[in-house]
Amino acid sequence: MIKKQYFVSIAEQEITDIPIPGQGADYEIMANDQDIEKIKQLFQSADQHEKDASTYIILKPFDEWGVDDNREGYSRDIQEVYEMIYQLGTEDTKNKISQLGILS
Repeated sequence: MIKKQYFVSIAEQEITDIPIPGQGADYEIMANDQDIEKIKQLFQSADQHEKDASTYIILKPFDEWGVDDNREGYSRDIQEVYEMIYQLGTEDTKNKISQLGILS
């Protein structure tokens, strides 16, 4: 498959083919359609974990244990996004992510 240039914003959970100024940290990657679909699925999963955690807290405000699974799911998804972006990223992107110190 042909790889194209994309820009990923984790904060906005967006993938574009041009950088958008003022949108936070954009990471430049070279990816094919399957890679982009996987990142989108991870963003959707992370978003669902976040919504589930919020709903759980509203229903059971003092039950932190119940919400921990959703928090951990969110963290796993975002970690996987960073790992994919690192693997697909340009040298500049790899340097930015390495400086964050979040990859093992």
